[in-house]
Amino acid sequence: MGARRLRAVLLGVTPGIATMRWPSGTSLLAVDWADGMLQHVWPRVGFPDYTDVVRADWRELPLADGSVDLVVGDGCYSAMSSLADARQLNQEMRRVLQPRGWYCLRSFCRSERTPSVEACFAELDSGRVQNLDLFRWRLAMAVHGESRDGVVLGKVWRIWQDYTGRVRSDPLRWSEHQRVNMARWEGVKARFLFPSRRELQELAEPGFDLVAYDLPAYESAEHFPRLLMRARRQPG
Repeated sequence: MGARRLRAVLLGVTPGIATMRWPSGTSLLAVDWADGMLQHVWPRVGFPDYTDVVRADWRELPLADGSVDLVVGDGCYSAMSSLADARQLNQEMRRVLQPRGWYCLRSFCRSERTPSVEACFAELDSGRVQNLDLFRWRLAMAVHGESRDGVVLGKVWRIWQDYTGRVRSDPLRWSEHQRVNMARWEGVKARFLFPSRRELQELAEPGFDLVAYDLPAYESAEHFPRLLMRARRQPG
């Protein structure tokens, strides 16, 4: 009798995850609620042979209890917009995962002592900011502060526009790509959530053991931890 297939769920359609090296015979279900992501971001080749892609809410997956071995995703808590929604997401992942199943996410995480917006711009003025893409996330985290309901990305854009309107010229020569990425938030009403490390640990309770909290090897790594959680056995 052959080995059972790995049953995995991908939250979102991140191409780098969908096309990574999966165990032979993996059964993968990719789930996203945005038609545009499904149509334009999902890769055309490179994913496991046994793959389905569905449009659904991550908090209401079309799966039976305990039917999954692994859940993986990138930035999923941020897309939930509030701590309450992120907690609901975890409850659903615990429902579909088998006992001792694995839950692996990269998270966008603000510092426990989040710097003020003024401090962010002071660093920008000093010339120490080399990467505007990373700076925009740090600025969003500063605007977010202690909110439990995330931050409206369009608000971050307005604060950025107010800053650029007060200075005569950019302190650094950023690439056009970086400028375009900043401008993507203009008028965006969506909320993004940036939990602190303490809040990430609290979100893991009570359904998961937080096995690893790993920082990647790139700039501002403390803001992009990789979480490895394992589903606890249900009492009784």
